[in-house]
Amino acid sequence: VIIRRPASQKRGGMKPKKPKHPKTGYNFFQLSVRERLCKDIPEDNDRVLHNEKVARIIGQRWKALSAQERKVFQDMAEQDKYRYEKEMNEYL
Repeated sequence: VIIRRPASQKRGGMKPKKPKHPKTGYNFFQLSVRERLCKDIPEDNDRVLHNEKVARIIGQRWKALSAQERKVFQDMAEQDKYRYEKEMNEYL
């Protein structure tokens, strides 16, 4: 009977997963707006076209935000950047 092990276990155990890269302010904005926007826009038969429309509208809204409104999302990005740096130091 041959027992196969996952590739990660063959080389001396499981390696910890590398931390995910930090999100940008735009990423946080997009995550907060996308779900509501998708409900408002009727879905086309073509999923790609629907996603294009949603992405275009989100981009336009991001450009239209004032500096004060953007700061909220940029602060969230700054916190995520610190999280990433901390996790990378632990990973290395």
